[in-house]
Amino acid sequence: MNLDLTPAQAEAWRAFAAYAQTHIAPRAEAFDREERLPGDVVAGLAQQGYLGATLPSRYGGAGMDMLTFGLLNEALGRACAATRALVMVQNMVGQALLQWGSEAQKSRWLPRLARGETIAAIAVTEPEVGSDA
Repeated sequence: MNLDLTPAQAEAWRAFAAYAQTHIAPRAEAFDREERLPGDVVAGLAQQGYLGATLPSRYGGAGMDMLTFGLLNEALGRACAATRALVMVQNMVGQALLQWGSEAQKSRWLPRLARGETIAAIAVTEPEVGSDA
């Protein structure tokens, strides 16, 4: 089994890490303290294609494969867990719509998710044990 990254994946990882260290890491402590990600950060993530990373281009996404998306999450997570969580949830919800949504739902919501105009959320709980999601 070959566990090496392809040249394209290695270049993507370097770009993700550089973006995260330049634009996210210096402000991560403030994000945690204020318990929010400012609009300019969300806009930057959208502009980079990260909010719709796994979505097809026809819906405004970057069409990223899952390994490359994993590299994106690793780079963002090193800089700020909250930023990584936003990108992950945005793409999880996008994938759910992509798999099970009607074409009308996909056309309406997926471009908005990719552009950061709509911020996705998930609700998770288990009977009699609560949730920490």
